[in-house]
Amino acid sequence: MASLEVGKVQIYTGDGKGKTTAALGLALRATGYGLNVLMLQFAKKLHCAEHDAAPRLGLRIVQADRDTPEACAAQIMELACKQISQVDVLILDELGEAMRRGFVTREDVEALIAIKPATTELVPPAGACCPSRTSPTLSPKCAPSNTTSTKDS
Repeated sequence: MASLEVGKVQIYTGDGKGKTTAALGLALRATGYGLNVLMLQFAKKLHCAEHDAAPRLGLRIVQADRDTPEACAAQIMELACKQISQVDVLILDELGEAMRRGFVTREDVEALIAIKPATTELVPPAGACCPSRTSPTLSPKCAPSNTTSTKDS
């Protein structure tokens, strides 16, 4: 199986369409090169067109199955933390919306980046990224066990 020499963090931002499409284009190319790609979706409808195409293209797309948006965001972040060391490319679709709604914090994202292997590409199509409220029940989910997290007051 192929692997990346250096994995980066690519953030696609902006209002309107195109961010998920760009991430899917990257996923398609990465899959074509034999890389292991996983897209986790925070805030999509239960069924999207990419779900029909993904299996035919060798892409894995996972959505949360919890009852509330807050629980879904927590489930996706937990899965991201577990999977980031298992994949070559991790796409966090609609992360910006989860942050905007306060379900995921900047600290959560920073903790995920902190545990990202050097050879893993992290792609959060983030919409109109904005600072989020701090959520005491969600921050930070991926903090490495040998570090301490602090929150700004």
